[in-house]
Amino acid sequence: MSRIVQTQPRIQERRGMLKLLLYTLEHINSPDVTPGEQRDMAAFALKTLEKVHESIEQSAGAWEKRGYWNKADKLRLEWSWLEGHAATLKQYLRNEIQYQDLMERVQDMKHHLQEQGITTRRLRDQAPWRGAYQLIKDKLKS
Repeated sequence: MSRIVQTQPRIQERRGMLKLLLYTLEHINSPDVTPGEQRDMAAFALKTLEKVHESIEQSAGAWEKRGYWNKADKLRLEWSWLEGHAATLKQYLRNEIQYQDLMERVQDMKHHLQEQGITTRRLRDQAPWRGAYQLIKDKLKS
């Protein structure tokens, strides 16, 4: 069996995902967005946060294999805010919290992303979140 070679560095992949996340968060409270689209956006943001967390864990694991435990811990600590925001998005999608509570956390997420130097860009697909809620609806029940 051949080895899978990753052609794009994790940090570059992570930055791309975070740009999509920031783009989504900037549009989630637009006045022309329907409640259905807001759910799609929240689901897309949740999935993106989960993927970024997975990427952080892979990077930290690679550092630990090389004996750089402090560097791995620092990376995990720097990105520890992801889990809390993912939990908030799950609560919103399960109808456990209201839209206004979500908007408070969205502002906090945008602040964290901007601290990381993430900026948005124009996208070819103007709505990458379309249909995201349908994709994760069954996973939310568990």
